[in-house]
Amino acid sequence: MVMFFVPVTDLALATVEPHEQANAADLSNFMRTLSGAFATSLVQASWQNAARANQNELVNSMPNVNGMISQMVEGGMSQSSAVASLTQMVSHQSVLLATLNMFGVITIVFLFAALLPWLAPKPKSHGGH
Repeated sequence: MVMFFVPVTDLALATVEPHEQANAADLSNFMRTLSGAFATSLVQASWQNAARANQNELVNSMPNVNGMISQMVEGGMSQSSAVASLTQMVSHQSVLLATLNMFGVITIVFLFAALLPWLAPKPKSHGGH
């Protein structure tokens, strides 16, 4: 994270006058915190929605649910334990798939964010060298 936030803060502070740098740093920190809160909320909501959608897809793609449950019952499980076990397995797999989806989306976002410094305006020189 340091390799991302320090250069972004440097870019933000390089585009303002020296007497405005304190206010620019405060605004940059506020926006970073606010953006982090929004991003966390969006990722969490998307993750839950993806897990629910993946669970529906997994259940719909299972060809013989009753056969699986009857095999588990024949193996010594009760009917309710077999249903609960199968439900838990499907739930775990759907969360795993949703996690992989979220990591893919976050990777694309970070790759795009890594290209943003090249689009930023060139900092103005404020005297000196």
